[in-house]
Amino acid sequence: MIQLKSTPNHAGLSLTGTVPELDALLNAFSVAAGDGENAPAGLASARSRVVGLHDRLNDQLQAQRDRDTESVTVKAYWPETIFVWVALNNCIRQSYRSAKTSEWDLAVAAIRKFQGQVVDCLRLTVKDFSAARAFQALGTQTFLEDSFIVQYVDELNCRHLALSSAEKRLQNLPVVAKQIAEQGSEYRKFKQSVLDAARQHQCSVEEIGINAEYPQESDILW
Repeated sequence: MIQLKSTPNHAGLSLTGTVPELDALLNAFSVAAGDGENAPAGLASARSRVVGLHDRLNDQLQAQRDRDTESVTVKAYWPETIFVWVALNNCIRQSYRSAKTSEWDLAVAAIRKFQGQVVDCLRLTVKDFSAARAFQALGTQTFLEDSFIVQYVDELNCRHLALSSAEKRLQNLPVVAKQIAEQGSEYRKFKQSVLDAARQHQCSVEEIGINAEYPQESDILW
């Protein structure tokens, strides 16, 4: 069984399991994400982050596949993981009518188990009663708006990684969960700034970057 745990400095969470267990979870991501060529335009941004997290975790898994150990560990940033948590709901809802197969049923079951583990991990990590409502907002009926501006995820990732202490990151986790689940005023302002920049530069929304930068992998205090 895959074990989820917040990293020591709460930059993200670690997923520890056997190679077959992690392979099975990543395959469930792929099944839920479906075929990008046939995906509705509004689902493309949510799907892109599911695929992106799948690919990064898979790269880590492949690098450890030949290790002579019973289990391996891969890591993901907290904000991105929470976002993908919700994005998976969009993917499952979209594919429900057209993709009902035994493989799809197994994939959805694996994803629901993963989602439950993520929320349990958050609750065990942030032992603060006031944070409970933020985590309760993460439910199977929580969805992203169509054509979500995914640069916002990069903004949240960079902001979270830039926090100077494990305690500040811990305090930020319910804030991030609330921001992604509600897609409220901060996201709306961010979205408008990206749309305005795309119009100004006469380019696609996807070409607009953010001001923050990710730290080098070797510099991240996980």
